[in-house]
Amino acid sequence: MKAMDLQTMKRGERKTLLLDSLADTHFMVEEGARLQVIYIGAEGEKARATFELTGAGAELDFLGMIVGTGSAQFELSTVGRHMAPNTKARFLLQSALFDKSCVDFFGNLIVEPAAQLTDTDLRHRTLLLSDGARAKSVPSLEILADDVKAGHASTIGRVDDELLFYFQSRGVDAQVATQLIVMGFFESQLSMISDEQMRCDVRKKIVQSLPFSYDV
Repeated sequence: MKAMDLQTMKRGERKTLLLDSLADTHFMVEEGARLQVIYIGAEGEKARATFELTGAGAELDFLGMIVGTGSAQFELSTVGRHMAPNTKARFLLQSALFDKSCVDFFGNLIVEPAAQLTDTDLRHRTLLLSDGARAKSVPSLEILADDVKAGHASTIGRVDDELLFYFQSRGVDAQVATQLIVMGFFESQLSMISDEQMRCDVRKKIVQSLPFSYDV
C-alpha cells in the first residue's frame, strides 16, 4: 500500500503496514496500541516519517529495507516521539546498495518529560555492493525524561571477498552468491514479521528489486 499523510492507531489496536513510500507520513499510536511498519524502498525518494507514541504502553516497530540500484538516491528522515510512559519503539533500517545508489538517513528519537520508562532504539546497517555506492547516518537523541533506555548504532560494510570466493569454489555463480548474501543480510528483519504470508511477500519484493534475481 501507499503511505498516507496521517494514520492513528486507536487504543489497543494491532496493525502491520507494508509501505513502498514514506513521503510525509505521520503516525500516532495511542494507549496500548502496537504498530509495525515495513518499508521497502527501491525507487529512491526524499521523505520524512513521523511516529508519535501518545499513549501509555504504545509500541512501534519500524523495519526499513532498501535495495538501491543504478543512481537511486534515498534521503530519509524518521522522527520517533515518545509522549507517554512505558512506550517502546524500534527503528531498524537496512540498506543494500548497488551501482551508484546512495542513502542519507537522519534518525531522531525524542523522549518527552512525561515519557518515563521509555525503551527506544535506532539502528542503520548498510551493505555496499559497489565502489560507487555510499551511505550516511545521522542519529539524534533528545532525552528529556530521567528513567529511559535509549540507544543508536550505525554500521557500513562490504561483501566479504573471502565469502564470495568460498561460494565460487563450490560452483556457485558470483551473482547468485551475491544474491544469497544480500537475502541473508535482510533475513534478521524478515524474521521479525510474524505473518508468514506477508513475510513471503516482502521477501519476493526484495528479490524483484535486485539488479538480478533468482527463485525463492
